[in-house]
Amino acid sequence: ENVLYVDNCSQVSVVKDISILIPESIRENRQGPTNIHGTYSVDKVHYTHEGEILICGVPHTVKLDPKAKANVISLGKLEDDLIKRGLTFSKPPRVDINDEKVAGEIKNEAGQVLMRVLGHGNMAVLHN
Repeated sequence: ENVLYVDNCSQVSVVKDISILIPESIRENRQGPTNIHGTYSVDKVHYTHEGEILICGVPHTVKLDPKAKANVISLGKLEDDLIKRGLTFSKPPRVDINDEKVAGEIKNEAGQVLMRVLGHGNMAVLHN
């Protein structure tokens, strides 16, 4: 399953399947385990590779962890990449309880929505 979850607390973007990376961007990670600092603990993670995926045509650097339970994109890192390319990430106002739960939208300079990030349980999911 190649669903991308967006997390506004994540420090690094992690994917679990090398096949979603741009093949020519893949680099082997020769460093040892990395400490990931969570709210209540520190986890040691060993990333086997690093590479890029495309989100709205924008390259976004991710780490590969085949043991990961999900593909998690760091909202802060993604937003940095989008801004460098003239795109924005923002949350539209929700004015009706029956409206779709939208965690955010990626927009171009003209304000056109290129991609929506929908609420999904406790996480947000990228959708075209």
